[in-house]
Amino acid sequence: PHRSETKSFDRLNLEFERDLQDLPDDIWDEANIVCLIAISQNQVFGLVRFLLRLPRSRLPIVACNLMFPPSFVPWGSVSELGSKYYRRAFDLAAPLIGKKLFFTVENEAMRAAYERDFGLNTYILPLPFGTTRPCQTTDGPVRIGFFGDSKCDKGFHLLPDAIALCRQKRLDAEFVVQIQHNNWEPQTIDAERALRALGGVRILEGILSAEEYESWTSQIDVMLLPYDPVTFGPARGSGIFAEAVAAGRPVVATRGTFAGESISRAAAEGAAFAPHTSRALAAAIMSLLPRLAACKALAAKRAKEYARSHSPDAFVGTLLDLPSSWRTGCR
Repeated sequence: PHRSETKSFDRLNLEFERDLQDLPDDIWDEANIVCLIAISQNQVFGLVRFLLRLPRSRLPIVACNLMFPPSFVPWGSVSELGSKYYRRAFDLAAPLIGKKLFFTVENEAMRAAYERDFGLNTYILPLPFGTTRPCQTTDGPVRIGFFGDSKCDKGFHLLPDAIALCRQKRLDAEFVVQIQHNNWEPQTIDAERALRALGGVRILEGILSAEEYESWTSQIDVMLLPYDPVTFGPARGSGIFAEAVAAGRPVVATRGTFAGESISRAAAEGAAFAPHTSRALAAAIMSLLPRLAACKALAAKRAKEYARSHSPDAFVGTLLDLPSSWRTGCR
């Protein structure tokens, strides 16, 4: 892992630098605001090096969104060198921070983590999403869904045994599971095979179009977010979580993740579970269903305001406020 991280850090930052160089020249103009989403240690160092080479007269306002914690690496393990790499990048960026370069995060938990670990002042940037349909009540059994990448850090491997346990208890529910992965995690491959063998699970194959995704998620009564609190991380946000809350859809999420803690402090509706096991996930699902109607009613009450706070207007407004926020000390 040490060698993989070092090679990835060097190569991907260099490639990201080259990608920035290939962008049209008129992007790098002081009248512009440039927002970079989903940055990790494998891009942020390359970004800073690129910006430092530009003439100060050409530098736009750059908002760099730190979507991942320092522990994140894309191959699913926990980073050993992430904190070191972020610190190097922030030290290098010191002449630009608060003048031309601003770092943003998705939520308060991530903001607090970067301030605590690096002394970095960040701003909460509410990432927008498209139109979210409200949760549609349908006849028949409750629909419980899992969407997104089929990865162990998102708890995909917990699904077969959790669903089997719910079936043993004769839970009146239909499970809808998107399967989308690259056949590189043995546990994910085994879990897919086990899900297909269960029968009665509606499988959505591969990447969904925006229309397909919106259509299917609008039919889901409960969204599963069984993310690993260690490899996924305690502060990392989730677009699927944000969309579920904005649609008034209850969620089942792991304690120790941002989604799970949002449920625990009543910022979202649903059920939080621990430990990160299939049995605990199944127990959370079964505990939620008897109170689902009340849970949906509460979720619907906060949905509109949550959607407004994550709208394109809120996103653009935050970006436009960045320079003045730094001067006034506001977040």
